[in-house]
Formats: sequence, C-alpha cells, structure tokens
Amino acid sequence: MKKIKLIGAISLASIGVIVAGSLPLSSYIQYQHYLAGIDASGNKSNDSTNGSESKSSGVEQNTLISITAKLKDGIRYFDNYRAEPKKDDFDVAAVYQNGGSTKEETIYGDQFEMVVPENFRTEGGSIIFNFKGKSTEVKINLVKVALETIKVTKNPYIIYYKEGERLQIDGIQFQAYNNDGSEAKVDLNQIVAEDKELVAGQKEGFVTLKHNSNVKGSFPITVVSKENYDQGNIVSVEVTNGEPTLKEGQNVSEIDFSKTELTAVYACGNRRVVNPIDLDVSGSDKAVCFGDKVSVNVKDKKGEKSSKLWVKIVKELPFDSNVSITGFEKKINQTTYMRKDDGSVSESENSDIISANDTADEKKIEIKFDSAYFIKSDVLIDVAFSNPQETSSGYLSSSKVANREFSLKINGVSKVIKKDVIIKEVSDSDKNKASMIFQRLNLKEVDLNKGQNVLELSLIGENSGSISLKNFSLAAKGEQPLYTLPEYQVTKTLVNEDPQSIADINYSAFNDKKECTGYDTKVSGEKALTSMYSSFIDGGYYYTYMGSFDGTQSGFVKYELDSLEPVLYQEVHKWTDGTENWGMLGDISDIDEDRFAFISSTNHSKTQEIVYYSKNTLKPTGEKVELRYDWELNAKGLAYNKSLERFAVYAGGETRFFSKDGTFLYKRGEFSWGTIPSYTNQEGNVLAGETSGLSGNDDFIIATTFTTNTYKYKMCILDWDGNELYSMPEGGDSCYSFDVSTSKLSWEYWPFGDPAYLPWQNRINQVIMDGDDAYLVGCKYYTGFFLLKTKFNASFAKRVDSSILGGYVEKAASEKKTPNFTSSLSNNGKQIIFSVPNPNDKTQQLEMKYICSTVESNGDVYASYSTNDGKWGCVAKLKETNGIYDVEKHSDAVELTEEEGNNWFKSNQIFVKDNVIGLVNSWKGTIINFDLETLKKTDKGITSFEGINGKINLVSYNPDKKRYAVLLENNDLYIADENGKALGGQILNISKPEDTTPADNPSDVLLRQLYTDSDYIYFLYGQDGCLHTWINIVDWDGNKVGTASIPLNGKIDANNIRPESIFIKNGSLYISVRVAFKNEGHYIYKVDLDQAIFNTAS
Repeated sequence: MKKIKLIGAISLASIGVIVAGSLPLSSYIQYQHYLAGIDASGNKSNDSTNGSESKSSGVEQNTLISITAKLKDGIRYFDNYRAEPKKDDFDVAAVYQNGGSTKEETIYGDQFEMVVPENFRTEGGSIIFNFKGKSTEVKINLVKVALETIKVTKNPYIIYYKEGERLQIDGIQFQAYNNDGSEAKVDLNQIVAEDKELVAGQKEGFVTLKHNSNVKGSFPITVVSKENYDQGNIVSVEVTNGEPTLKEGQNVSEIDFSKTELTAVYACGNRRVVNPIDLDVSGSDKAVCFGDKVSVNVKDKKGEKSSKLWVKIVKELPFDSNVSITGFEKKINQTTYMRKDDGSVSESENSDIISANDTADEKKIEIKFDSAYFIKSDVLIDVAFSNPQETSSGYLSSSKVANREFSLKINGVSKVIKKDVIIKEVSDSDKNKASMIFQRLNLKEVDLNKGQNVLELSLIGENSGSISLKNFSLAAKGEQPLYTLPEYQVTKTLVNEDPQSIADINYSAFNDKKECTGYDTKVSGEKALTSMYSSFIDGGYYYTYMGSFDGTQSGFVKYELDSLEPVLYQEVHKWTDGTENWGMLGDISDIDEDRFAFISSTNHSKTQEIVYYSKNTLKPTGEKVELRYDWELNAKGLAYNKSLERFAVYAGGETRFFSKDGTFLYKRGEFSWGTIPSYTNQEGNVLAGETSGLSGNDDFIIATTFTTNTYKYKMCILDWDGNELYSMPEGGDSCYSFDVSTSKLSWEYWPFGDPAYLPWQNRINQVIMDGDDAYLVGCKYYTGFFLLKTKFNASFAKRVDSSILGGYVEKAASEKKTPNFTSSLSNNGKQIIFSVPNPNDKTQQLEMKYICSTVESNGDVYASYSTNDGKWGCVAKLKETNGIYDVEKHSDAVELTEEEGNNWFKSNQIFVKDNVIGLVNSWKGTIINFDLETLKKTDKGITSFEGINGKINLVSYNPDKKRYAVLLENNDLYIADENGKALGGQILNISKPEDTTPADNPSDVLLRQLYTDSDYIYFLYGQDGCLHTWINIVDWDGNKVGTASIPLNGKIDANNIRPESIFIKNGSLYISVRVAFKNEGHYIYKVDLDQAIFNTAS
C-alpha cells in the first residue's frame, strides 16, 4: 500500500505527550545560542550583556508574547484509524515583541511540547503546543477517505492519433486510489474517456470516473496533423493475456493460441489485437519435452519483424500404470461437458473418468512422473460433482473452496491450495448433465524436482463421495524454481544436496543506514523496549512484540518497514512488582488484512487464549479463541495459515493444530533438532538455549531456537500436516557471523556492550517470511532489534545451457574443465566508421570513429559511437549482409559534455526496451532516448530509476527476464523491474577480473560494457593495446559464475586497440574493438565456444 501519511496517535494515558524530534546541527547550535539569552520570563537580550546592563544602557528587550502553529502544506490526516501527528508536520514559531515591533522565530521539535488527544485517530481534535509558558492549539478535522485518483498501469491499445479523432481506451489497465493512498476497487465499466476531439500537439489523454469527473487519470498520447500521421511498421507481437501452449510430444506447428490474446505493436506505440491465423510462426521442429524451455518466433503477416514468445508445455497424466487409485471407480466412455471461463457449457464429448466411491474410507490418487529438470509447474485437474441440489429452475452444484475438498502433496510435502482457488457453480435443468459438467482448476504452482516426482491428491471434504475427475495435467515454461528459504532447505533434503547444512546461507543488513531499533515510550519511570520476542511483516509494516531488557514490561510496536521508524505503540504487560522475565513472553501471528493474533507465554494454565488485536490500533478487538489442554503449561509459539484458517501452537514440547474456533485437529511431537546450543558465561554458569516461537506462511511452519549471547540458532521446518521436513541434526547449528574488518555497514550491532551484562546481551529470535523473502531477526537486549535478509544460491537446481557464454563458463567450472575460446576477425577485416553533421555547425562533420556499445533486439544489432574526444555521440542500426556489418542508418549527433573530452573515458552505452533505445550519457549519468525505428530522439522511455540513488554509469535491459541491470559510477550493481523500480538494494559491488593475463598492466584493465541475457549479467573489460578481453559473469542474484578470458585472433594493423563491447546474435558471440590513430574505426570479432572440452576426461 502506498503510504502518504498513514498516521496513528501514540498514547499511554488519556492524552499522549510527544517530546521528540531532530534538527540540523548548525541550526540547533544557533538556536541554543539564541535561547541562552531568554530569561525565565521569556525576555531576550539583544547583546551579550546581562539584563541589568541592557536596561541601564537603554537597549530594548525581546519579550516572548505568544507562539503560533500551523499544519504544513500538503499534510492531511484521514479517518482511516492511522492518523498520527508528528512534530515535523507543523510549522511552529515564537512571537517576540521588541518595543513597538514584533517578529517570529522558528522553534524546533526538541524545544516545544505537543499534546495529542488520545482519540485523535477516530475523532481528530485540537492539538496543543507548549513553549516557555505559552500555548496555542490547532484544530484538525479528519479528512474522509474518498476516491481521489486513477493511475493507468497499462496504456490503451491506441495512443497515437491524428487531429480530430476521439480518445479510445480499449485495452487500458488501471488502479484507483483513495486520497489516503490506499487502493480502491473500480471496475472498467465505471470509467470513461474524455469525450472531445483531439488536437495536434496534445500529449495527454484522460479518463474519469463515470459519475465524478474530478476523479481522473492520465496516460501519454501523441496527436499529429492529418498530413503527418503515420503509425509506422509493426515492430513486435506481444502476449497481452493467457499463454500459448504445446502438448508434450508436439512441435511448434501445432501450437495452441486459443486461450491467448496477442497484439501487434506499431512503431508509434499503437497496438492491435491479432488473430493467430494472421501470424507466421517458426521455431524448432523437434518434439518438445515437459520441462523444456521453448520459444517460438512469431511475425504478423502485415509486418516484417519477428518476436520471441515463450511457450508453456502441457504434460497430460493419464490413468495408466503410473497411477495408483484408492477409493475411486474408473468409468469408460462417459458423456461429459466442460464449463468455459465465461460460464457457458461446451458441447458434449465422450471421456474416461474416475468417480469417488462414497463408502471408501480413503479416496486418493498417486501419480508418478518424470521431469528432466528442476522446474515450476501448474497442477491442473478437471472436476465435477455428482450431487447437484434441486432448485426451482433445475439442478445446481454450488461454488466451493478447493482446499476444503482436496489436499495436495508433491514428493511427500503438503502443498496448501490457496483459498482463492474456487470451484465455480454449474447448473442445468437435466440432473445427469449437471452432474457431468466438469471445470478445469489450476490447483497450485509447485516446484518439481529433477527425475521422478510423485503427485498425491486426496479428497477430504464432506462432498468427497460425489467428486468425479477427468483429466490431470501439468503445465510449465521450463522456468527454474525461485525457492523461498524453507523451500530451499526442504528441497535440498529431498534430493540429498548437502541436506543438513545451512552454511551456504548468507545474510545482509535489511537497512544498513539504521541503528539497532528499540522503542522508548517516553513515559517517566518506564524502560525502553529493546528485547524482541516475536514479529511479522504485512502491507509495508513491521509488527513487533517487544519487551524491556529484563522483561518487566512489554508492548506491541508497529514500524514502517522501509524506514524502520515506529508509527504506533500499545502497552501489553507491565509487572509492577518488579518480576523479571528472561524468557519469551509471547508470540504474534498475522491473521488477515485487519487483525493479528497474540498468545502469552506467561499464562501457566490448562486454558490458553489466542487474543485478536487490530493492526490499525494495536488494541484488542474483543475476539479470542480458547484452547483446552489436559495439563497446565505455557504456550511458546503461534502460527496461522490464512488459506486453511488453522492455528499451530507450540506448547508442552509438542505442536498442536486447531481450527480457527479452537477445535483441536491433530498434533505432532517435539522437534528433532537435538540439543539446543547453550552458552557458558565467564563465571562458568551454563545458559540453556530455548525455542523462540513459530513463524512461517501458508506452506510451511518455521520453528527456531535462540542461545543467549550468541547468534547461534537452530531451525526446523514443518508442513501444515505436521510433517517434519527439515531439521538441523544433533551437533549442528547455524551462526550468523560477520567480519568487522571488511564490513561496510554504516551501523554496528555486533559489539556486545558492557561486559558486566555480557550473558544477556544478544540473540537470534526468528526466521520470518515476507512473501518470498526471508529475514533473520536478532536483537541486543539493551539496544534493540535488527533484520538480516537471507540469500542463497540453489545451484543444484540450475539448468546450465553451455551454448551461451555464461552457461559455458558455469558448466566448465562445475566439471573442472578449462574454457577454450576461438575467435576470428569478421567483416573481412573491414572497419566501420562514418560521419554525422555537427548540430551546432552543419558545415562541420563529426567522425564517429569509436564504438562504445552494442545490443541486439529482435534480430537487429544497434550500436552507439562517439567522437575521438567523447564529447559527441550517436546511435546506429547495423545491417548484416553475408556476414558483413555496416551502418544502415544513424541518429543525429547528441552532445554528451560541454567540457573538454577524454578519449579514455567510456562516454556512453545503449540498451533497448519497448522499441526505445536508451543511451546512458556516462559523463552526466543521464539517459537520452531514441525511437528504435526512426532513431530520432523521443520523450518515451525511462530516464531514471526509482530507489537507485547515485550517478548512473551503465545500463542493460533483458526482455525475457523483464529486468534492468543498473551499474552506478561507484560500481554498485542494482536490479530494477520492468518499470524501473529497484528490487531491493545493491546486489554487488563489482571488481576487476582477478587474473588479467596477458595484460601488461592490470591497473589499465577497465570496464567497457555491461550486457545481459535471461540468465546472466556480463561485465566486459579491456586494455589499450591488448587484443584480449576478460568478461566477468554473475547471475541475476549477484552470485559469481566465473570469468571468460578470450583472446581475439586476427591481427589489425593499428597503433591503438581496445575491446569495447559485446553482443549476441542467433546464439553467436561478437566482440567489438575500437581502433585509434591508424586504420581507425570499429572492428568486430566472432567468438566460438569450444564444446569439445566437455567430451574429454577431467
């Protein structure tokens, strides 16, 4: 959720007093000097003399007469239960009188007091400001949450018009937002296009809410005169909905586009829906196998350019010898029907089905199948219910939640079906037909292992005896699984890839600009909350249950996740008798959008209570669930499954599972991680480790331990059937560790503090999940908590394609082979060099003699060049004729710097996205965009990256990955999504190749280009005078793959030579070389990867 000002009052009594704030050091010092001259009555001397001297000399006094306060422009508080005034939201000033004149002086947050009514979140009200005996108040009315704006997330099909036409919005996608930044639901039929003729030069089109034109959104359009209208050629074909499919064993001539929407994209940006029969489709004629990564080239018959589309491969799982059926009856040649996506029913067909036996105790299907690779796959079934209910109009089978009817396991691991997988209602006047209307369900995307896999589907609901199944199938694009941390550990265990170890898990600080974070209640006599007990992440917020270092008080604190700044606090417990509690005091778990649950670890009783709290107020909602035990105990852990609506509670050495109303379901025993590590202090006392609670998600439960004064922890992973899937063995544990000498973090949480308190200084608390991301949570008892993001490389699951450079180097490393490269000079040794008019003086020609970068897009090669001094640059399209490249067309020259140039400096690099060439001006860190078709400058295209701060040096975009690789001047590498938003912080600070043989001066080996493909990121290095290049290779997670050291064979008669750029076309690798001083220009080498190295013994 976007957060503009999501505010909630901090209150511990009927009125909360907020005394906090900060101000710049220089301003603070000046202000302290100013205040030093004000006496107790508010008077201030105009000089450094004391008051009596001033009066005797006739100098007038500054007298404080009042204070003023006003809300800063743009700040609003909403009636969304999140209104939390901060001092920084207000301009506060002191008014002084000096003789007959007055003047105002700004006063800062640490000098005045602000009093906020406790019910401000719900009622608004008057906020009181106090300063040196003077007061003022600001009355604030909460703003009603209302629909405010529409954000267009995908442009309509038509964005290029001729004057006089009217706006069309077919194909538009959008998100509506309220005035507090929250998302609002608005359907497509509720918005309309602005209804007036378009005029030449217009650059924006508008849509409005149908009955409220003040709620609007905009998107870019181009309107030209009728005589200038030309939408250009078709430049690509895109999938806008659905996916093309092939069945295993078919080839591309049999591709199915029936559930795919395709659009042809014109050079002007317009899109047109394409009928598949109007496409030319080409690709390998080899029969496809399940797990293959298959692409096809498609071309609109009205266009010239082809586009690559990825295909989903469907593997049908027939009821044959690989299928074990329990509690079902197989029925041959039955009349069946299929419910379509629009609710209509298809014509009948005869099919074999299996129907559940109502009297069978167990109804289960087990299917064995093979996968050639580790891949992600959808699990699809066709299901019908034979018990439709009679209604006034016929027979109805009502809608059902799939996870109430089925349970799914893959390779013995429970895979929870999300609760939004719905079996939709079907009806017919004929009962027999209504009983045989099947519908296709996509149960879940699952991870499959290389080799044999086992799928197990069980019927579990009250309708289990009436279910019929027709088809089982899997559908996959051959994509490698993106494992979460628990999935990674579980999969390693299943395939026996170093299953017990977690030594390969690395950690990075979530926010390295933030010190350890505790919470100070700012109430006299109360202690700061610095000891973490439990936490979870939801909706951009970090919810915590924390206590004082000695456990004498505790509370909930809600933080904004990105900044780790607190936004809300609520006290939970306070032991006024001074009782110290050194263990865990309780556990919290996310429940839904509005609530979380808490279970106390201090309630020693047969009845344990799960209490619900509001995320907006952190106060009890009045709801609770009672859990009954046979003996008195303390609960130690709590987790909740949102899809199954089920609790897991760890207490008394076992984990019990309860329905959301507290009904006991089943249990499992103690975790098998063996002895929890202990710590022996300086006095010889042994401090035992403990279980620190439960966490997880809808797929897994994660139990962890802590050991006081170490960062050692153990982890156990369960599925929601209670099966233990992974556990650290006896004698095994993990320890978060760090190297102080090499750490670049700007804050240091590792000093253990006062040796007198050493036994109680620090611990690891939890492993928590936020979507696919996992965080290790630790704390220092006297300071606060910190978050560490986990990182790992599932190399065992990686599919390595040795036909591409990165895969070749990676495979060679894994097989301990030495890569071997051969190269030859292309273009028959002919260089590329051309001239472009100087825009400032058309009589002067600028020689574009230095190649800077190259990129391939849809089979075409584009390059960027510069003049000798790097002051001017341009982009060009290269045309290949019989293996010879030359310039087909080029852009106008653009000035890159007004300063004196430098031919040693890498002045620019290009990348291509959405038919726009972006040229990174490395002098300034800016981006200049060119139309891919015309090579003219355009306003389209990205010019900056959200969340990436620093001077941009090099950029590459990969359309298959839909990711940018962005390198800053300081060599920090970031990854951004297709919209230019950073996906987290920097993933790598790049460095030169370790071995630069045969370079004569390694310090002169410089980075020349950044290049990407769908699996790897490449950094090409070169040295002046050396016909050799070194290419460092990492994957998209920043994991180092290796270095390709490539000799360039084929001598050029020249004085100055330097490899500059790389491109890959039709699977072949090309390296471009810049030559200066003699036979100047751009030369191209073709590089071959010697696959024969894999055919010889190591």
